[in-house]
Amino acid sequence: AKLAEKIGGYIPEDADLLETVSNLVEIPVVLKGNFEEDFLSLPKEVLISVMKNHQKYFPVFSKTNKDELLPHFIFVCGTPVNNPDVVSKGNERVIRARFTDARFFYDDDKSAPLWDKLEDLRGMVYLSDVGSYYDKTERLKILANEIGNSLGFENNTRHIVRAAFLSKADLATQMVFEFPELQGIMGKYYAETSGETPEVAKAIEE
Repeated sequence: AKLAEKIGGYIPEDADLLETVSNLVEIPVVLKGNFEEDFLSLPKEVLISVMKNHQKYFPVFSKTNKDELLPHFIFVCGTPVNNPDVVSKGNERVIRARFTDARFFYDDDKSAPLWDKLEDLRGMVYLSDVGSYYDKTERLKILANEIGNSLGFENNTRHIVRAAFLSKADLATQMVFEFPELQGIMGKYYAETSGETPEVAKAIEE
């Protein structure tokens, strides 16, 4: 927290990550790393997932804007180091490579609209007895329409059915294949870039 404060940031409380890192190290040495600001154009959930889930780094947020991610991260070495700069540079190279991969996945996924991924769901088995994720999507559309109408949402049923139709499409994207924990979140971003309504994009996320 003190190190983050020195660079005008803060680290949100994260008991699980703190416990994980505490159990990974013998003699904790806390250091800071940086990454290029242009990576901040990626969805922040992607950057956070890479830092936390893949590298066990602590993301740093702005103190003035609590939702704004800063181009820094805090990490913990397990032993004392002779040259902290060398260790920081090594971790920066690792995170740069991870972010570069994520940017490639994101750009490639956005090159076609989200609904183009639906056909790929035919080859993804949901459960052997009930079919593929495409089959599941077809059932969701019917259920969403029935439940929406029964609850009196007739004016919004088209949004509900559209969200159900696209709700599993991001499972066929490269980003979600690499980062499964982002399923739904990436669906929202790809729905927005595909021109879907805000209601549909939000429903996919939720």
